[in-house]
Amino acid sequence: MPNHEVYFQTTKSTSLTYTGGELKVRETDSSSGYGVRVLEASKVGFAYCQKQEDLKQAIEDAIRASRFSIETPFYFSSEAKYPKLEIANKGIDPEDYQKLGDIVKEAKDAAESLGGKSRIIAEVGSSYEKLYN
Repeated sequence: MPNHEVYFQTTKSTSLTYTGGELKVRETDSSSGYGVRVLEASKVGFAYCQKQEDLKQAIEDAIRASRFSIETPFYFSSEAKYPKLEIANKGIDPEDYQKLGDIVKEAKDAAESLGGKSRIIAEVGSSYEKLYN
């Protein structure tokens, strides 16, 4: 099997709107997938799949795609261990509509305390990424 690496990402997001005196869920979305990069005969190929069980096929697709690339001095670095960084506020979950609604209501009340009507749009998302090589 050629040298390869797999990049995995999963994301979730929710968007809420307060307008016309009503709180509405505008949009919810989730997605995940795997990006594959291979190095075969000094040529790089890429492929993508959404399910872990399709990774073998994606690697084979990337190998086939590499035939159309130009030769490159690219190489994969050796596997390295990096500390896991916590850079998100885990107190807000994109699927916790009650908490999101409370946040939007608090923003609406604060805005309307200054007079007039308000229109509040809030969006929250989360993602997880991992590189396997």
